Order: sequence, then C-alpha cells, then structure tokens
Amino acid sequence: MERGFNPAAPVIGAMLGFFISGYFMKIGEINEANKEANRRVAAVQEINAQLSDQLSDSYEISGLVVDDKGSSFEFTSVLPGSGTESCTGNFEIVDDVARGVGNIACTTETEIPVQKG
Repeated sequence: MERGFNPAAPVIGAMLGFFISGYFMKIGEINEANKEANRRVAAVQEINAQLSDQLSDSYEISGLVVDDKGSSFEFTSVLPGSGTESCTGNFEIVDDVARGVGNIACTTETEIPVQKG
C-alpha cells in the first residue's frame, strides 16, 4: 500500500520549528536577564559597602538600603540613649566609587504620652 503526500506535514513541521526556535530564543533572553540581574546585585552590594564605610564614622548604621536607579539610600541609626532615627540621602558614583552627596535627612520617632483625664 502506497502512502500519499500529506499536505499538513510541512505546515506542522514549520510550526514545530517556529515553536522550538522561539523557545530557545526565550531561554537566551532569560539567561541574559539573569546575567544583568547578577551584575546589578553585585554593583548594589559594592555601593552598599562603600556608603557604609563612609557613613560609619558619623552614624551607627542598621539596615542600609540602596536604590541604585534613584541614586538614593536610607538607613536606621541608633542614637545613644534616645532610640533610633531614620535617615535618607543621595549618592553619586565617581570613578567607580559611591559617595554620599548633599545632606542626609534624619527623623526620630517620639511617642506622645496620652494623659487620661
């Protein structure tokens, strides 16, 4: 018995080839995105370390958070005998070194006593 030509076979083959090539292209995109994310994490860790070193002379830093896209940072500082303060500031990178620029704004939290009457 002789088989005839199936006209759907090339269409199915082309669709399968298109799907497989798209799959491998997407894998390549995901790998590149992962590499970029890893580079960004390493850069933020470096910025964090540099800012911590710079600020540690003036503040007892806890929880330094760096916003690399906004060139800003925030942290909590322990104040001797009076609690904590939340601080924010900006930084710039010159010659691969992050430095705080401008002023650092800090706020303290104080509980207001409620008098019962």
